[in-house]
Amino acid sequence: MLENVRKAGAQTIGLTMYPTYPAGFFKGVGMYPYGYQNGGDWTWFGARMIWGLAENGFIKEAYEELRPMLARVVKNKGFNEWYTQSGEPKGSGTFRGEAGVLVRAIEQLRSWAENYQEVPLEEARKGMVIFTFGQSNSANHGWGNYTPRHKVYNYFEGKLYPSADPLIGATGNGGSVWNRLADKLIEDGCTGQVTIIPIGVGGVEISAWAKGGYLHNRLIETVEQLKEQHITPDCILWHQGESDNISNTSEENYIHMFETIREVFRSRGINSPIGVAVASYHPYCVNENEGNDPAIRNAQKKLAKKYDDIFEGPDTDKLNKAFQRGDGVHFSEKGQETHAAGWLKAIKKNCF
Repeated sequence: MLENVRKAGAQTIGLTMYPTYPAGFFKGVGMYPYGYQNGGDWTWFGARMIWGLAENGFIKEAYEELRPMLARVVKNKGFNEWYTQSGEPKGSGTFRGEAGVLVRAIEQLRSWAENYQEVPLEEARKGMVIFTFGQSNSANHGWGNYTPRHKVYNYFEGKLYPSADPLIGATGNGGSVWNRLADKLIEDGCTGQVTIIPIGVGGVEISAWAKGGYLHNRLIETVEQLKEQHITPDCILWHQGESDNISNTSEENYIHMFETIREVFRSRGINSPIGVAVASYHPYCVNENEGNDPAIRNAQKKLAKKYDDIFEGPDTDKLNKAFQRGDGVHFSEKGQETHAAGWLKAIKKNCF
C-alpha cells in the first residue's frame, strides 16, 4: 500500500486505487485517473486501514499514517469527501464520514497511549522541565531519531511517558533537538532528569501562535493544564522565524506578536525565563542576505534586550552548511547536535 502511495504521488493511504483505470474507461466525467473513486484519496477509506493497524499493534505505523490526514483537515478547515494527488480538497467540506473515521482513529491511539509505559506525573515535578514550541525545527522534522540515554520524559496532555523521537505533542515523524539537549543538560550536571513539553508545529508563522492565531488557544490550554497539575517549566524555549522570512513579517509586527505569546505565560503566573533562538534562514530566500532575514533576526534579538525575562538562544542561522541541514531547511544529525549545544550554552548562562 505504501509503495502504491509513493508511485501514485498521493498524500495518504487513503489512495483508493493504483494503478488507475485509464481516461475514458468510465462514462462518468468525474472518474478520470486519480479522480473520485478512480484513485482519489479518501480519508473515509484510509482511516479504516489505520483502525486495522492500531488494532493489530502497529501503533507507530498508525500514528505516522494518521498525521497527514489530520494535517489536511486543519489546513483546509473542514472535513472533505476526497482529495487529489496534490492534496486539493474535493466534495463537501462538511463530510461526516471523514470526521467519524478520524475520531475513531484518534480514540484508538489515545486509548493505547493511556496505557503505554505511563510514568507517574510526580516525576515531572523533579529535575528540570523545558517547554518547547515554534515551527518545524522546534518539532520532529529533523534527521536522526534520537532516544535519550538518561532519565528524560515526554509530557503530553496531562500524562508523562518515557521520551524518544518523535516527541509526542509536536508535529513530524523525525528527530528533534530536545532529547539531545536533555541528555546534554544531565551530562553537564545541570539536573538529574528532564521533562520535555513539546508543542511545536511545522511550517507556521508566528501569527499562528500569537493572539488571534489558530494555535493560540492550544498554547493557553497547555499552560493552564500545567498550572492545574502544579508543573512549572524551568525554561521556555522558542525556535521559529523561517516562515516569517518567506512572508516578510516586519520587525515591529514580530515583536508585537511575540509579546502576546509571552503574555500567555506571565498572565498566568509563570515567570520562567523564555529563550528565543535567532532563527530566520530559509533556502527559498537565498537571493537576499544569504537566506537570512534581518528584520526577523533583529526582532528576536530586541526581545531579549527589551525584557529581562527573555534571553537570546542559539543563532541557528549560522547552521547553513549542507552537512548541517539535511534538506536545506531541517537540521541533520550534526546540525541537531550543534543546535542542542547552543541551547545548553544559553540555558546555563541564563537559567541557573
